[in-house]
Amino acid sequence: MFKGEVYTIPKEKSLDRPRYWYFPGSLNAQKGRLFLRCCSSSLDFSTIDFRCIEYPEYNQTLEFAKICPNMSIPVLEIDDKIITDSRDIQRYLTEKYPSKGDAAVAADEGKTKKMEEFIESCLTWDEYLFSYRKLPNFLGASMHHIRLVCLSDAILDAAKDNSGINIDEDALLDGRTIREAYVRKIAQIRSMIQIGCEAETPELTKRISANDDCMDEIFRRASTMLTENSGVGTDCDDNNDASLLMGGDSTNIASADIYLAVAVIRMKWLDESYLDSKFDKYPNTRLWWEHFLTLPEAQVLLEDNDKRGTVLRMIKSGKPFKMLGCALGIYKAKPLPDDIERDVQAELKKLNEAYFSSN
Repeated sequence: MFKGEVYTIPKEKSLDRPRYWYFPGSLNAQKGRLFLRCCSSSLDFSTIDFRCIEYPEYNQTLEFAKICPNMSIPVLEIDDKIITDSRDIQRYLTEKYPSKGDAAVAADEGKTKKMEEFIESCLTWDEYLFSYRKLPNFLGASMHHIRLVCLSDAILDAAKDNSGINIDEDALLDGRTIREAYVRKIAQIRSMIQIGCEAETPELTKRISANDDCMDEIFRRASTMLTENSGVGTDCDDNNDASLLMGGDSTNIASADIYLAVAVIRMKWLDESYLDSKFDKYPNTRLWWEHFLTLPEAQVLLEDNDKRGTVLRMIKSGKPFKMLGCALGIYKAKPLPDDIERDVQAELKKLNEAYFSSN
């Protein structure tokens, strides 16, 4: 639901080493961490400044909005760029610091085209819709309400006469004013609550069914690629079960593998029986997953999806108390000024119309 951008900054303001803003529970942030882990040796993973933020509180602040106007994660600051979208991170790293797997794909025009097509199919899957319709409603809604509290606090503080900020004139990196960015963000979160946490409507039922069809197509494509590129599922190679999507060296992960891996682990977290149904229908993909988990790079993904660590982070940041406060109506967003509220309502209407009119 959020599309980031790539911003070029003056070289004198660029960092002496890459900085990556993320939260382990974010699927898109997990993609970015895996892209970085698999990069060529010219980008040393151990030297990257990883900034694990307090989510969702910190990325709604004006301080973070000045880095990423969409207030989304992940964000990669590298060379003279600020990259605020995982797809753009993948493209930049593939061009500048390609993994061995991506470098091998780039040398084959046919494979390059197929990988791009596969990645685009993965991007059509609505991970948000899947995830929040699997989570207990109170949990997803509470997290969104925490975001709304932080967003309203940020815009109200910025709008104060003594803040030294003019929300109608001061612009962020993408050219939008602070007011415009926060109006859209608040509307997006309200839309997400309606789509992911409120009663299921006939329109949502159709979207959920279409989303399942989309995931089925992703697994079908993956299964076909494994057969075409590595002979998985055939008798042509005794060792073909240990393969990656794009073939070649079975230890060299390509971007296609990363897109599928983060989707698989999200399904494993939220509905393992659903994942098993896909593996049963496309058994090649189960073999691929079992092999992927043996690779050292996969440990980054497993670390980010450690359930015990997730629970401890939530407790440490006081999330259970905030969620309880949301449920009791004690912890809630402050009312917005009438003019800002009107803008939010208008933006919310546009977002919902666009979402349900899209395929």
